Amino acid sequence: MSQDKDGRLGTTVGGYRIDSLIGRGGMSVVYLAEDAHLGRRVALKFLAPELAQDTKFQERFTRESRLAASLEHPNIVTVYEAKEAGGQLYLAMRYVPGTDLKRLIEAEGALDPDRTVSILSQAASALDAAHAEGLIHRDVKPGNILITPRTSAEGRDRVYLSDFGLTKRATSDSGITATGQFVGTLDYAAPEQFEAKALDARADVYSLGCVLYECLTGEVPYPRENQAALVYAHLQAPPPRATERKPDLPGAIDQVLARAMAKVPEQRYASAGELVAAAGEAFGVEPVGPTTPIGPVPPTSRRRSVALAAAGAALGVVGLTVGLLLATRGAKPPPTGGPSAAPVDYVARVDPTTGKIAAKIPMGSHPIDVAVGEGSVWVLDADGSVRRVDPVTDKTTVLSKVARDPQAIGAGDGGIWVADGLGGVHVINAASNRVVKTFDTGGFAADVAPGEGAVWVAVFNRTKRVDPSTGVVTDLGAQVSGGPDRNRGAAGQTGYAIAFGSGLVWDLSAGGGEGYQGLSRYEVATGKWRQPQTDVISRAIAVHGDDAWVTVCGTPGMVLRIDVRTEDVLARIPAGGAVCPYAPQAGNPIVIAAGDEGVWVSDGVNGTISKIDQTTDEVASPIKVGETPTAIADGLGSVWVTVDGTESP
Repeated sequence: MSQDKDGRLGTTVGGYRIDSLIGRGGMSVVYLAEDAHLGRRVALKFLAPELAQDTKFQERFTRESRLAASLEHPNIVTVYEAKEAGGQLYLAMRYVPGTDLKRLIEAEGALDPDRTVSILSQAASALDAAHAEGLIHRDVKPGNILITPRTSAEGRDRVYLSDFGLTKRATSDSGITATGQFVGTLDYAAPEQFEAKALDARADVYSLGCVLYECLTGEVPYPRENQAALVYAHLQAPPPRATERKPDLPGAIDQVLARAMAKVPEQRYASAGELVAAAGEAFGVEPVGPTTPIGPVPPTSRRRSVALAAAGAALGVVGLTVGLLLATRGAKPPPTGGPSAAPVDYVARVDPTTGKIAAKIPMGSHPIDVAVGEGSVWVLDADGSVRRVDPVTDKTTVLSKVARDPQAIGAGDGGIWVADGLGGVHVINAASNRVVKTFDTGGFAADVAPGEGAVWVAVFNRTKRVDPSTGVVTDLGAQVSGGPDRNRGAAGQTGYAIAFGSGLVWDLSAGGGEGYQGLSRYEVATGKWRQPQTDVISRAIAVHGDDAWVTVCGTPGMVLRIDVRTEDVLARIPAGGAVCPYAPQAGNPIVIAAGDEGVWVSDGVNGTISKIDQTTDEVASPIKVGETPTAIADGLGSVWVTVDGTESP
């Protein structure tokens, strides 16, 4: 069926507008769609009607998809939801630009051992994380290993394991439905999947062994002319020898494959990571270090839609005079004594489950902002460079001289967005790792927030919308202000922080005398501005699901939880522990981020971050991250905190 004859194209299903066809198989069809509410791109997968008509499968599909959606791991495609519409089951998943391992092998043939081990070690890390939660994938195949390809021969592919919507609880049932429908893909299925036996993680290990063979040889392990012969081969034929197809491969790899594809589960490797480690040893290749598996996200948190906001956005003062001096992001008093631990400036990767710092990744001088998107972590330095961090290996790639007067960075809507006080907004393409566009916003760009198919920019005394596809910059008009100057945009008032979520743009502004700092809200659907009455001095904002979280000045600092629809202040939570600065020498930033792992707020005085529970509003014990935390982002299974350990210029 051609795209122009596909009846689903252009329609909206369950709040998702279907734009184009991604791929089609015997069991499903996948579309690129847009979440009409949140404006994010998703992969929408419809399962074959015969599966939807299997009542037992439908119940298990819904139950296990919820379990799969609780998985949070850098190499797992996030499942947003699983629903039924018009008698058909569908999954809404994270959209991963690029290709899949099947198409990569078809295009390039057999892969070299280094690349094979790199790709499969990431997939194995994802599998082991799922297995740790008692979930089995049971359809591990090249088509379900998605890849954002490397940009050079020396680079590394970014890998995501998809289709966790077909997972099952370990030992809960077999690979056959009650009506006899086989669930999986014959070329990669373990023998026990044909025998109606209970499955465990070793079924996925077998499948990954089949994928390993195909990567190395360019063909499936048991090429047969019909299904009966293929099933018989999985049940009875000895594991194939890769060296028969590729004599230049070391003989040790045949032993690895034989153990991975053993007919009896007890004779296989105990984990996917163990299999890939053995393959790496056979080739003398160091596998990519497995990412620490991340535990399940509580359902109440997962159901909320993600809208990462720019945290603690700053107002620069290059060529600009304002009535109120705000502390810039990264501004801090000199260190108060004692030797600093190396590295001095870094991004801390915090495990949200344990509260421990898993890594300190060195940065340039004075990291001022951080964002998560397009499979990477992006750090903006005060010198205008951007560092891309691989969340699996912690390796960094430097993009120099991106901004002349760097202010903030955001990720989403197909790009990485850098607010430049002297140059508008720069767009980094994640695939090419290059700045591909610059949008002139007509003034000082202090902060940026992607969302709803647009990029929202705090521009001096205005808020503007940038259309990424057309480049059109729209001034959102006169906003509401509660300060002495009643018209937003009057002299002396300046927007310095912006956030997006649930179809709403939130703008923080300063000026108007008397230390005024105000919060305004723009509704995208109606084009109307409103101003929640908070009677506080706002410092930073983040939005997640149904709530906006605003840090405010005080001793100690405080976080307001605001209902995004009613504008009601639901809670006032003592957190942060720092007074709000009116001059650089007095200040420590109070920054905040909100995501699936919780709400995270910094204490600039003590160099800590604290987690606020999004259900109970309780504040957990602070986590020491370093000298001065300047920004926080939540994503890819970790919390990322930029730390400026040296005196700012």
